[in-house]
Amino acid sequence: DRLLPALETYPAAARERLSVRRPAADADGIWLHPGEPVFDALAGRIVAAHGRDAQRGAIFADPRADAPYLFHLLEMSVEQAASGERGGRRVLERRLVGVRHGGGGPPVECDVEQLLLLRGAPEVSPGAVALAGRGVALRAEAAQYAERTVLEGLVAEHREAARAELPERRRRTRVGFSLRAAELAARRVRLSERGGRAAVEDSLAEVKREQRLIAAEQERSLAWLDGAAERIVPGGVRFLVHALAVPAADSAEVERYDERVEEIAVGIAAAWERERGGRVSDVSKPERARAAGLPDWPGFDLLSQHPGEVRNIEVKGRAGHGAIAMEANEWKQACHLGGSYWLYVVFDCATPRPRLVRVRDPFAKLLARSRESAVYTISAASVLGAAEPQ
Repeated sequence: DRLLPALETYPAAARERLSVRRPAADADGIWLHPGEPVFDALAGRIVAAHGRDAQRGAIFADPRADAPYLFHLLEMSVEQAASGERGGRRVLERRLVGVRHGGGGPPVECDVEQLLLLRGAPEVSPGAVALAGRGVALRAEAAQYAERTVLEGLVAEHREAARAELPERRRRTRVGFSLRAAELAARRVRLSERGGRAAVEDSLAEVKREQRLIAAEQERSLAWLDGAAERIVPGGVRFLVHALAVPAADSAEVERYDERVEEIAVGIAAAWERERGGRVSDVSKPERARAAGLPDWPGFDLLSQHPGEVRNIEVKGRAGHGAIAMEANEWKQACHLGGSYWLYVVFDCATPRPRLVRVRDPFAKLLARSRESAVYTISAASVLGAAEPQ
């Protein structure tokens, strides 16, 4: 119910379609992102319910880490001071930023998506991690780094953009005032021709007054534009989440991490198919495969049905950019299904910009050669070389 006021600001058709990707310009829908009313209402509700726990922090396992580190999730904003006596500011941008801080070096900015790939480690005591005792001091260092480096850099980007736009904005402002001046001049001529009556004389006096003021108004508007970049200022930094990450203690954690990456990749691949009209079924688990009328292990993750075409899609995910492995059952199905079998690889799942690459008939393009093991490793370069155009 708390989201209804935000939803009702949109047309009825748009309320039925929510997307985390920017929709086409002519598409009905709501793009959920920071600064958008529905997103902010939902985020505010979650922060209100769980914010204290998130700021208290918790311990997580990171299979990629070789030493403990602190991860901070912050929200920062860039604002622009308004002109005039009333002052005030308007928010130009809100951004979520990740800051990673180890015990032996300075804080560094990192992708916020890294937090999604961590697993809880409730069995680890804070007392067992020396870094935990320095948490308050390291948080202060992270705040200083975020304000002086990350936020100042974001402010500089906005100022640079404002300066780049200044010549065009000044031109448009002058054109607008010129059109207004021409309109007043034409109106003055018409009123002068009619003359005589009191009402006409009053209107004529008002036009003359506006003509006397228009030059000063133009100068004020241009001066306001000239100072726009300097009025862009840091809005502040707010901590949302603290996490203490420790290296994974066993291979099971590594497997769970890989499973999480695969889940993200499958979600991205399924969304890509649905956005293009596919009727998508997740058949990656035996019970889901059986529900779709397939054997327990069909050798692919997604079944996407398009008019006149069925795509059997195997999905592979990578946190960064690396080789992928095809199991025996997968490459056998790739051989059997030929052009209806697709390999979707999602690189950079641990970043804000995951990249989907699609290969049709991967057996013919990547796998058709002698094999010596039950797993076939394919380099990222090979996948990119065989990919379909986007």
